[in-house]
Amino acid sequence: MGVRPSRRAALLALVALSGVAGWVVWRATQAPGPRLVAVDVGEGLPRSGQWRQGFALADVDGDGVPELLHGPPRKGEAKPVIFRRAADGRWARWSAARFAPLRYAYGDAAVADFDGDGNADLALAMHVAPPVLLRGDGSGAFEPFAADLGAAVPGFSSRAAAVVDWNGDGRADLALLGEGPTGLGRGPRPAGVRIVTRGDDGTWHVEALPGRAPLNFGDSMAAGDLDGDGRADLAVSSGRMGRRDLAHLSGRGGAAVEIDCLGERALARAVAIVELDAAPPAELIVAQRRFDGATWTSTVYAARWRDERWECRPLVDGVAADVRAVAAGDADGDGAADVAFTDGNGRLRLLLGDNRGAWREAHLQMPAPSGCAGHRLAFADLDGDGRDEIVASFAGEPERDRCASGGAIAAWRFIAP
Repeated sequence: MGVRPSRRAALLALVALSGVAGWVVWRATQAPGPRLVAVDVGEGLPRSGQWRQGFALADVDGDGVPELLHGPPRKGEAKPVIFRRAADGRWARWSAARFAPLRYAYGDAAVADFDGDGNADLALAMHVAPPVLLRGDGSGAFEPFAADLGAAVPGFSSRAAAVVDWNGDGRADLALLGEGPTGLGRGPRPAGVRIVTRGDDGTWHVEALPGRAPLNFGDSMAAGDLDGDGRADLAVSSGRMGRRDLAHLSGRGGAAVEIDCLGERALARAVAIVELDAAPPAELIVAQRRFDGATWTSTVYAARWRDERWECRPLVDGVAADVRAVAAGDADGDGAADVAFTDGNGRLRLLLGDNRGAWREAHLQMPAPSGCAGHRLAFADLDGDGRDEIVASFAGEPERDRCASGGAIAAWRFIAP
């Protein structure tokens, strides 16, 4: 059984904690899970600036510790940035990082060894700009590949990217989701999914995945084996009301499959794929924002493909604020998949799984939310202790969104008090 849905938003209660000021406790209307304390492990990460839409956590310098790679912040400096985490836990900008003098904009980042030379390369999907792919040399320099990725996807812009071995050849491919109405140029609005592969001769090949017209667009996508056939599939969000054709199954030629058990009259705001479950296929997490004729509320669903159909259950229902980011990992180190999500006010919630289909919402002690919208989440074991930390990016307009700082990047470890 999953967590029972609730039509009421989670209650936010201020508590007086001995020696700790400004903390809040999240109380779910369901029976509470274990109490966890958020420990800040983000010292040195930016505490201001509009850090949207997404980022990547990957070891780009070969030291065994993940770095954080982010495109330029919105309305900020016009180049990407890499943050490294030192042995003492502090983050700092990597001074050796050098990027080719190209046009950069905020968007999403993906990291993989796209050319097989053993070094991490960087793909950037950017708002109202063509995507770029930069070859890394392992020591901080990133230069364009000889072939122009932008020329391979003319008129296409994106704010969501994912690494996927789409054709099953053992090499990393790049998936991009069109950003829709605010996209590049005055021509057709970029929508749908593009798969970018690199041939042996260094040229880029682009495949547009099939889908019903008009095509989906959005700001979130994820890769994983959704149907249990051993091949990577894709899930996408959608900025079109009522669209539920969110899964692209590679074994079916990439055709979009409708997840008909999701709610109607809703926007699929964010997706994640849970792959820590002991039994395939992977589970798809979808955050939907729905309108009931009077108010908007959000539901976080878990969907699984079984016997040629989707089975869905709500993990959390009736969330008042807009849920814009979801991610999966193992925050408590028990080997079972957990799910985290953030909303438009910057609140973080954590659902702890048991790999048997049950989820409990953790009772979190965290700093009060800043009012800046959460845009992306990622789990990663930053210190090698066997449990994942959670990294989150936030952004907002200070004069409009109660987001005085404009945003931030934060990281937490969760422990028992």
